[in-house]
Amino acid sequence: MTVVRSRAQRIGLLVITLAVVVQTLLHLVNYFTWEVRWLDVNEEYTPFSAMGALTLAAAAGGAFLLVRAGLAARRVGWSLAALLAVFALDEFFSLHERGTDLLLDLVGVSRDLDSVVWPALYLPMTGAAFLLMVLLARRAPESVRRLLYVGLALLVIAVVAEIASAPFSTADTADETVHAIEGVFEEACELGGWGLIALALLSWPSVRRSSVPLDDLPAARPSAGSTRQEGRPVP
Repeated sequence: MTVVRSRAQRIGLLVITLAVVVQTLLHLVNYFTWEVRWLDVNEEYTPFSAMGALTLAAAAGGAFLLVRAGLAARRVGWSLAALLAVFALDEFFSLHERGTDLLLDLVGVSRDLDSVVWPALYLPMTGAAFLLMVLLARRAPESVRRLLYVGLALLVIAVVAEIASAPFSTADTADETVHAIEGVFEEACELGGWGLIALALLSWPSVRRSSVPLDDLPAARPSAGSTRQEGRPVP
């Protein structure tokens, strides 16, 4: 089945692809040559983390617009917008990293387990956001639905990669090549996933307007003159 995408969606896909490619290349080149902290995707408070936070904020704005346009139930749209806004703040201020480290320190467990602990702590919120987006996708236009599903799939891959990376994210292996490659793969999936979800939510209203069938459009009322003419008997 061929999916017709709007111009905005095609441009958005190009921007997301370029962002993921540029982020990946800068991280790898930096790892093997420059070794600058703010070009490392595994570090906090970098251009990459800011870009991720802005992408999440855009997705939250998209959920808000769906409610305003009447395309999502208020409870679904507002709940999703609130969750995505929390995720954006978390990404910008690295809240889950700080909270997980604090918890592990309190219970006396090594911080090397943070890659496993934080996904478990955030499971209720991420699960709720996942469910809400699936509910939205079920009633979305085909092009929007596919963007949402692919975005969600990429986020699942990112979480699985995060958990699987626990053996390579210890204090002893943080500088190894495996950790650098795993980190950039995970961040690419995350940026691409949230980017596709933001694009889907933001483009939905325009796709909806441009795809209204002709039968759903209000019929034009005949003018008074045409009515009188139609009412005349045919000689």
